[in-house]
Amino acid sequence: DSDDDSDDGISVTIDGGASNSHMYNNDDDDDDDQATGFDKELCDDGYDKYWRNKERPNYFLAVRITDPDVAQTTEGIQDTILEHEPRFESCCMPLHCLHMTLCTIGLDTPEQVEHCVSVLNRLKPELASMAPKNIPIILKGIGHFFNRALYAKIEGAKELYEFVDHIKLCFKNEGIEIRDNHEFVPHMTIIKVTRPVGNSTGQKYIPPWLYSHKTDVDFGQQVLDNIYLCKMTHERREDGFYVTPACLTF
Repeated sequence: DSDDDSDDGISVTIDGGASNSHMYNNDDDDDDDQATGFDKELCDDGYDKYWRNKERPNYFLAVRITDPDVAQTTEGIQDTILEHEPRFESCCMPLHCLHMTLCTIGLDTPEQVEHCVSVLNRLKPELASMAPKNIPIILKGIGHFFNRALYAKIEGAKELYEFVDHIKLCFKNEGIEIRDNHEFVPHMTIIKVTRPVGNSTGQKYIPPWLYSHKTDVDFGQQVLDNIYLCKMTHERREDGFYVTPACLTF
């Protein structure tokens, strides 16, 4: 996953304190050893590897972060970290890929992708009326998932959580499989230590002193005026964003 910069998809359980009780999204890695036991034909829990991979999410819904102030602040933080640890350069989220994930789903056939696109287009008027556009998404402060991923904290108003819950309910009613194995933690990834970088450098964690003086930084705001259906893949569009079978703008 050397160039795989999504923070969505595969959840790996890591023991931690109460603050890290949710599961850590370890990206849309295509490696079979994403979770313990993937390097064997049978995983430790008895699942055949083929069926275990079938349960992995391969698409996600996201709000694309387009505010230039957010991008500029994110770049500044990435530059500060790279000054001290340049080996993390490939781990930085490209500015044209900044996003907030709403949910991860499983679309295993072209027909399922087509169905999901159709559902989203049909739901557009309803989602546009429900989207809390008058309540900006506020990005303030830095958090981390086990010091392997840094993210901008998003102050999620209850309307945002209700909006995400409504999307999930609509999808379930339409037979679209939600493959979220963790609670919704609204965030925007800044940098994530990928497995190849961690293995090649021996630096699998981001030292807290690299960002501790920035923990209260104000990134800016983003209006919830778009929803993208994104494919978890190394491919990118011409503008550098994820491959998106569907895009709704409000």
